[in-house]
Amino acid sequence: MDERPDHGDHGAGAGAPAPEAPRTGVAAVDAVLDDLATLEELPVAEHAAVFEQAHARLRRALDESSAPVPMPRPDLSRSDAPRPGPGGRDA
Repeated sequence: MDERPDHGDHGAGAGAPAPEAPRTGVAAVDAVLDDLATLEELPVAEHAAVFEQAHARLRRALDESSAPVPMPRPDLSRSDAPRPGPGGRDA
């Protein structure tokens, strides 16, 4: 008997659209994230080069930016999101 776990993803993602990349509000960063979202379409042998290019682009975006980068706000509508407790501390 085969003892390997069955993860149930045998080709389930084939042909399915890639999930939308997260948005940061910084155009240069969002462009890198869009490119990384297509990574799974490339051969694994090309992944390292894509990551190196993404890293270089992100470094340039940080170096060029003098404005603070907006931080994503937590989704407080989720039931598992931390809630402030008494005195403003996380419960």
